[in-house]
Amino acid sequence: MLMLYNKLNLKKNMIFFAHQMYKNHWVANHDGNISVKMHDKNLFLATPGSKSKGMLNVSDLVVVDINGNVKNGLKRIFSEWVLHISCYNVNRMIKAVVHAHPPYVTAFSVSNKSIHVPVMPEVIVSLGKTIPIISNDILNNMLYKRDVYIALEKLRASAMIIEANGALTIGKNIEQAYLRMELLEHYAKILYLSQLFGGGVSMSDNNINMLMKKYKQY
Repeated sequence: MLMLYNKLNLKKNMIFFAHQMYKNHWVANHDGNISVKMHDKNLFLATPGSKSKGMLNVSDLVVVDINGNVKNGLKRIFSEWVLHISCYNVNRMIKAVVHAHPPYVTAFSVSNKSIHVPVMPEVIVSLGKTIPIISNDILNNMLYKRDVYIALEKLRASAMIIEANGALTIGKNIEQAYLRMELLEHYAKILYLSQLFGGGVSMSDNNINMLMKKYKQY
């Protein structure tokens, strides 16, 4: 009974954050997706493909295996499942993944510009000192997997920009992954506006190193 209750809460939680993504104008049409690892570590709860995040109901969600095969639900998994599973395969501590197209972050994305200037303490503590840009070669899944691995394992990132495809964040739960996307968009907007005054000024290496001691990737 408790497992059924927790599963229902997880579904309601996913619907809440999917609706928030839509209300925040991070997605349009069928954009964006959310997934979370379930108690059965071989299964994942996910938003479906070809469905507006603003119109999702609990009954729309799907349960899939590691290969994206639908085990429960009436709809299909989204086409970008490889991005999500690439994250989960890097570290078992990753429990949730959010992908969206927030306007300011996506402006960096379509310009093939990474957000690499560490100018705000809050961003370093929550996202780390590096927000890399990863390739978006839809015909080559190995590039996705390679770039995601480098971003998460080598650069210790918790947020990344996808070339011409918005951004991706990870977390220990859906809320953390969502809030990281929220902060990433907020930061992108600040950096964009800072160009009016000559651009942001990077913090000192000493301060960055001190702040990184407070950063927890997972």
